[in-house]
Amino acid sequence: MNLGVVVLDKQMLDVNHRRCGKVDDLLLETNGEGCLAVKAIISQTGALARDMGPWMSRIMRGVYRLLGITDPHPVYIDWDLVTKIDVVVHLSKSREELGLQRLQNAISQRIIGRIPGA
Repeated sequence: MNLGVVVLDKQMLDVNHRRCGKVDDLLLETNGEGCLAVKAIISQTGALARDMGPWMSRIMRGVYRLLGITDPHPVYIDWDLVTKIDVVVHLSKSREELGLQRLQNAISQRIIGRIPGA
């Protein structure tokens, strides 16, 4: 099975069945014998921008800083936390425990919170 095709760009659900982002990339490691194993899921801030070149990475870093995220870095989710893969990737921890709410919280505070009546 080609795990990259099956898992990449899938929606993730936390232990409470709440959406918590998409799988942007996978972190692979070798075991010394040349076999690859998945170590972690990479998601969130900057995970894809780094693959688009240094100029996109700088632009995204600037956007995140405007939103109040001073240290924009991707979230690494240990592969052991994946409980099931079907239409979505199921995780065994909450999105808050995994640090997957940082961007949404920043948008809520900096933009949504300033809208009258929000």
